[in-house]
Amino acid sequence: FNRRNNRLLTMIFNYQSPMEKPYYVGDLTTSEAPKLEKPIIPLRELGMTVTETNPATGANIIQNVESAVRSGVSEIQIVMTTPSNQAIGGRPKAYGEDVREALREKLLANGVKLIGVEMPTSSITNLCGFDNRGFNAQKLEDDKQEVRDAIKFVADVAGGGGIDAVSMEFPRTIFDMKKSWNPEFYNPATKKNEPTFQMNAQEPESAVKHLVDRRTGEISGIRIDQEVPITVVNAQGQVELGEDGLPRVMRKNLKSEEDRRYFEKRAEEINKAKATEKNIHVSQLPEIERIGAEEAFFIATLAGSKSTAEGYARMYSDQARVNWAEMEKRKEIMQESQEALRKKDLAENEKKRIIGEFQKAQAEYQLHASRYQSDADLARGQQQRVQEIEITEKNTIAAEKFAKQRTVEAWADLGIHAWQETRLNKNVSPDNPLYVGPELGWPQTFGGHPREFVAIIEESRAKMTQRLVEERKMNKAEAEKIAATHIKGCFDTGHLGMWLNNFRRLPDESEKERIAAFNQWFEGEIKFVASKKVVGSIQAVDSASGAHGHLPAGQGIFHVREAVEIFKRNGFDGHIVSEGHEEEKFGANRILMKTWENFGSPIGGTYPMG
Repeated sequence: FNRRNNRLLTMIFNYQSPMEKPYYVGDLTTSEAPKLEKPIIPLRELGMTVTETNPATGANIIQNVESAVRSGVSEIQIVMTTPSNQAIGGRPKAYGEDVREALREKLLANGVKLIGVEMPTSSITNLCGFDNRGFNAQKLEDDKQEVRDAIKFVADVAGGGGIDAVSMEFPRTIFDMKKSWNPEFYNPATKKNEPTFQMNAQEPESAVKHLVDRRTGEISGIRIDQEVPITVVNAQGQVELGEDGLPRVMRKNLKSEEDRRYFEKRAEEINKAKATEKNIHVSQLPEIERIGAEEAFFIATLAGSKSTAEGYARMYSDQARVNWAEMEKRKEIMQESQEALRKKDLAENEKKRIIGEFQKAQAEYQLHASRYQSDADLARGQQQRVQEIEITEKNTIAAEKFAKQRTVEAWADLGIHAWQETRLNKNVSPDNPLYVGPELGWPQTFGGHPREFVAIIEESRAKMTQRLVEERKMNKAEAEKIAATHIKGCFDTGHLGMWLNNFRRLPDESEKERIAAFNQWFEGEIKFVASKKVVGSIQAVDSASGAHGHLPAGQGIFHVREAVEIFKRNGFDGHIVSEGHEEEKFGANRILMKTWENFGSPIGGTYPMG
């Protein structure tokens, strides 16, 4: 302050280190950020994620929100960090009315909007109940209840918004995804066509396909190079015999294209038989009952055990029938002997002979009765084993079908709950409806590919529509509109970037060239997702590699800014938040400032944080 002329003086610090910029930033034109007359995204539309608990400082949810408010942000998303299996420490159940009121007042007083919450990734990574061992119905119900609690929390604190859970439904293969998702390329190094994406170099040779018993949720795996003996049948349907007079067998697996076609054909035959049994056309068979090559392969692996059981059942049944016949013969002899003994004037020696025959027949009867009982028990046991195998065959299906159905039904149920809470909770504005949905997962699991992400949302909306029509007697158009309003996904650009680790490598191609090629695919998938109108919020996240990272947009290697632009061009009007937590250790609020900078938001010349 200059006393002589009563004026304030401003001292401008032009730091040279890029790591110092978050504290005082000079003219934005000196940075790498684009100089735009109009920003790509207005500053007020670029928010940030806020952790429920700060692991470094131990700060609680109110302190973390307050810190975010001081940074100048206008929108925040709270990321729940307390595992849902932890009794004490956090999550919506830990925040009573006073805490909720404090959060409401803090946000309202500063004009900051809470757009929703992300469920804890430490414990909720799917909505199908998968727990790394199988599909657990109780886990599914517990996870759904956690989401319901979060819906109520967002309703009370924010008056509406979104709740998402990362979609890592269950492990699945990458190399053999649909060709439209995963086209092949010619690799000069191996001189053969290879999938653009694969889990690892060994995946096409020894990948594991997952099956589930839908009665118990137990999961099992089949290696595609695993072989199973198949009885050779000729064109007339007759079993071919070898030189030893026994049926000829050949070994088949799921890796060979020719062998896979065999199992696909076998699956078609089984599906037709199922449809015939139900008296419907095969096209009307529900997807959950329709089997594919993996299930047909599994059935083939049981064929040996089934044949053995059937063989023993026949053998023991035949033996039981023989012993029954022998019992009947002895029974007849015993009856004849008893009648003979009733005759008068029977000589003593004749009487002894008849008694001897009776006793012999009685002993043999008891022997054959014992044998009959054993054979009958063994026959019943083997017949039961055959029935158990047949039941297992009918109930074992590909994990994808089983899990996706449960995921879709769960999101549909939660979508209805979000709709009801929007209508009934006095804190929720009709202009800010509650919605739920998956967050794009990781490449290694179902739900991590953009096409799977879209499919889950679209099918969940369809299921919710169906339920509203059937249970609430709505017309279909109204039900579809409600479902689209209350089921939306969260698109994480960083998770999409993780596909780089599974992207093809060409000989003599630099990493820079490879990343440029990957970013072309990256933008193509963004265009697909954006065109489907299934996203309610975007987590604009960057990374310096294909590893799971949390850098602000522009600090990594992916086209994050371009991705958001594509969404905007496709009419996206949802929320955009930065999740660049990894930069915070280099300077307070870089998560937000570097994102603003990357999107070219003109905040003026020099400005202090906060």
